[in-house]
Amino acid sequence: MALLPMSSMAQDLKPSGSNVSQLVPHTWHHQEEQGDLNGDGLADLVIVATPPSEKPETDEQETEGDETAEYEEIFDPYPVIAIYFGTDGGKYKLWRRYEELIPQSSNISFYEVGININERGVLRFQLSSFCSAGSAYNEDRTYVYRFQDNDFRCIGMDLHTMSRMTGVDETLSYNYLTCRRQRIVLNAFDDSIKPRETWTRLPRQPLKRLGEEALM
Repeated sequence: MALLPMSSMAQDLKPSGSNVSQLVPHTWHHQEEQGDLNGDGLADLVIVATPPSEKPETDEQETEGDETAEYEEIFDPYPVIAIYFGTDGGKYKLWRRYEELIPQSSNISFYEVGININERGVLRFQLSSFCSAGSAYNEDRTYVYRFQDNDFRCIGMDLHTMSRMTGVDETLSYNYLTCRRQRIVLNAFDDSIKPRETWTRLPRQPLKRLGEEALM
């Protein structure tokens, strides 16, 4: 699911405020980035915030001797993406909130999120994943958005994977404006293997809005 109505979890994010401490509850883990996203000359704000985990309490006597309990996956809450536009009055006003775009971290799968806004107002979300069980691959994705036609449109995406078993390292870079894809394959364990680079033409399609698809 992508763009959702306001939920009881996300109601704690305030609709307006002068700074991050006024917008995000102090119990939430969060990070933020400032920049002019819509080209009006005012600083805007992007926040990724995660509510505190409410993991159920377990009875030690019930789990003692249960070998499967150690590997039971317990999920944290979904992070929330909130975009605030700056106003002439010096406050930030909520433009849109997104839920369930970023996967839930757990005791087995961990997701790290980064935000960047460059001097041209281009917004990037960088997501890295690491699984301690069930997968030998590390994966990093970067989604690139630009505010146009009154929404954030995806203009590019990079996908990087690396096998911890074989060292095979692959990067796919998609440019949805030029409709081209670059693919680079190398081996992180063997420098004697030369990187291979190929280019592919992509079919031209409408640029997707932020919220149409999950980011992982």
